[in-house]
Amino acid sequence: RLRQSVDRGELVRMLGSGLADLAFDRSPTHSSLQTVARMNEQLHLVVPAGHPLLDLPHRDRPEAIEGYPFATYSPGMRSRDLVQRWAAKAGAVITPQIESRSVAVLKDAVLGHGAIGILPSMSVSCEIQTGKLILAEISDMPLVRTTVIAARQGEERSPRTRALVEELIIGCAKRFGEAAEVHWAMPPSDQPPR
Repeated sequence: RLRQSVDRGELVRMLGSGLADLAFDRSPTHSSLQTVARMNEQLHLVVPAGHPLLDLPHRDRPEAIEGYPFATYSPGMRSRDLVQRWAAKAGAVITPQIESRSVAVLKDAVLGHGAIGILPSMSVSCEIQTGKLILAEISDMPLVRTTVIAARQGEERSPRTRALVEELIIGCAKRFGEAAEVHWAMPPSDQPPR
């Protein structure tokens, strides 16, 4: 079972009480949890097929972003901070018209409303393969964000945890290649480090 929460305190309580076995959290995770593995995700600037930004030379794209609707993460989220740091470095002014904690909402804003967005490759891989979304080549992309896979203390080497992390490592490598790399933070004691 998978349950989504935007409240780190709730994640910690669920793990501590045994209601959850693992949490996917931003790095660094809560000090009461043990980091088992890390997943590095690539985030790309994406636009719908036919977007006018694609007609511009790569060097002109950062400045042009200001003229289009932009969909991004809600204020206070680490992913939003990552996008803001990229914009400042690239010389892009972003004025978000759509802000959400939900990647699905942000993807819909790009697909259905012509917004520009910076989204995880894993979330848009199908739309990129079918040509509905296009990776807009631009300076300092892709961004990389790290997600921690955490367990409560003492459960980090359980067979369930080991099995899930191994499945994630294999599955992400097959489906996403370098777009999402999962690796052990603390290899199981009977396996060599990866």
